[in-house]
Amino acid sequence: MTGRLGGVLGLSRTGLPWRDWRVLLKDLVLWLALALPTSVALFLPRNLMSLWWTLPANLLFVAVLVALSRLRPLVGLCVALLAAVAWEPNYVYAMPVMTFLAGRWQQRPQPALVTLSAIAVVGTVVTPLLGFTMSDWANGVLILLITGVFPWLVGRSWRQYQELVRAGWERAEQLEREQRIVGEQARLRERARIAQDMHDSLGHELSLLGLRAGALEVDPDLAERHQASARDIRQGAASATERLHEIIGVLRDEAERAPIEPAHESVEELVDRAAASGLPVTLHRDGDGVEVPVLVDRAAHRVVQEALTNATKHAPGTAVDVRLASTATETVVTVVNALAPARDATAAATTGQRGLVGLRERVRLLGGTLRAGERDAAFEVEARLPHEGGAASAPEPLVRGTGESESTRHLARARRRVRRSFVTVVVVPGAILVILGVVTAAQYTYSAYASMLPAEDYAGIRVGQSRTALESVLPEIQYTERPRVVEPEVPAGADCEYYRVTRNPFNLPSDVYRLCFVDGRLASKDLIDGESPRPVTSSTP
Repeated sequence: MTGRLGGVLGLSRTGLPWRDWRVLLKDLVLWLALALPTSVALFLPRNLMSLWWTLPANLLFVAVLVALSRLRPLVGLCVALLAAVAWEPNYVYAMPVMTFLAGRWQQRPQPALVTLSAIAVVGTVVTPLLGFTMSDWANGVLILLITGVFPWLVGRSWRQYQELVRAGWERAEQLEREQRIVGEQARLRERARIAQDMHDSLGHELSLLGLRAGALEVDPDLAERHQASARDIRQGAASATERLHEIIGVLRDEAERAPIEPAHESVEELVDRAAASGLPVTLHRDGDGVEVPVLVDRAAHRVVQEALTNATKHAPGTAVDVRLASTATETVVTVVNALAPARDATAAATTGQRGLVGLRERVRLLGGTLRAGERDAAFEVEARLPHEGGAASAPEPLVRGTGESESTRHLARARRRVRRSFVTVVVVPGAILVILGVVTAAQYTYSAYASMLPAEDYAGIRVGQSRTALESVLPEIQYTERPRVVEPEVPAGADCEYYRVTRNPFNLPSDVYRLCFVDGRLASKDLIDGESPRPVTSSTP
C-alpha cells in the first residue's frame, strides 16, 4: 500500500542528487527565485511585527519545496498548493516548477494525472463549502491549468524529446560500430586477396622451380647423387605449392564471387577494357623499362580498378585521368576525375567506401600510403607503393579526429541547435512575458498613485455636495478593484465611485473610500476596511 501511494505521489527511491555541485547550484538558484516572491509580502507594514519569525520560516519552507522538487515533485506540488491557500498566495509560483519537474523526470504519466485530477475534484467539492462562488471556482481551475497541467505537459514533451534524441544517437552509434565492423571485414578480405596474389605469383615460381628440378632429375648427364637431389627439390617444391594452396584456401572467403576480370590483367589492359565499355579514360605511364615487383603491380592494378569503379558510380560521364609513374624505388598511381554535380549528402555518406578501406589496407601492408579526397575541383586517388617493402604503418581509424566519433560531433552540433531553438522558443517568449509583467506592474503602480484620495480631502467632503463641485478634489481615475468584504448598503439609484486610501501598491487588500452619488449629488461616503467585514465609517444624510 505504501509503495503504491508513493508511486502515485511521485516518490523517488534514488539516492540524494546533491552530490554534484552543479545540481546544488541549480537548486540554490531555484531557491532564490522562489523565495523572492514569497518574501515580498512579509515586508508589508501589517506584517513587519512578525517578520522576525515569518521570514526564516518562509526561507526554510522554500528550501523544503526545492528539496521536494528533486525527490518528490508531486508531493511538493500538494504542499505548495496548501501553503498558497492557507498561508501565502505567492506560493502558487512554486506549483509550475513542481509540475514541470514531475513531467520531466517521471517515466509514467499516471501519478501526475491522478494528483492533478484529485486536486481538481477536491477543489470542486470544497468551493461551495467554504462560501466561494462559481467565479472563484473558475479562477481556481484556470490557475490549476496554468500552473499545473500546462507545465506538466511541457515537462513531459521535453522528456519525450530528449528520449527521442537519445534513441536516435544510440542508433547512430550502433550504425557507426557496424561501419567499423564492415571496414574490418573489408580489410580482412583485402588481405585474403593479397594472399591470393602471393599464391598466384609464388605458386607460379614454385611450379617453374619444380619443372626445372624435374628436368634435372631425368638428365642422363647428371650423376645419380645429383639426380636424387633434384628429385628432392622437385618434391619439396610440389609439397610447398600444396601447403601454400591449403593456406590460401583457409583465408579465402567462400561466399565471395569469382573475379570477372581476366587473371593477371595489367593496368593497360584494365584501362583499355574500361575505355571499351564507354568510360572516357586516358592512361599516362612513365618508367616503362622499370621492373616492378609483382605485389606492387597487383596493388597498382587494384588502385586503378577501384578508382575507376568509384568514378563510374559517383561521377558517371566525367573524364578520368590515370597516371602510372615508376622509378627504381617506388611506383606512384594517380587517378583523377572531375566532381559530379551536387548530390544528397546523406546518400553519399551511406555508400559504404569499403573499397577504399580495402585499398588503404593493401597499400599499408606494402609499406605505402594512400590518399583519397577532393582537390582542385576534382576527386583524386593517389597511392605511393615502395618497391622494397617497408614496415607497415598502423591501420587508419575509420572515424578520424581527436578520439571523438562522428556521431559525437554530430550530437554536439545538434545540442547547439537545440540551445538556439530553446532561446527562440523559451527565452524570447519568456522575455516578452517579463516585459509584459513589468508594464503591468507599472500600470498597477500608476493606478495606485493616481486613484489615491488624501485623507484631508476626504475629510473635507460633505454629503450633499454636487459631483461638479468635487471635480477639483477627487483623483483623476478611480480604483478598479473592489473590496472582498460586505459593503454598506448602497443608496437607491446611486452610482458609487472607489478611491484608494494609500499610494502603497503592496498594501493588499487595500482600504478604499466609497462615494455614492444620486442625481449628481453625494448621497453617502464610506471608508471600507479591506480586511474587515464592516466599514470603518459611514456617512449618510
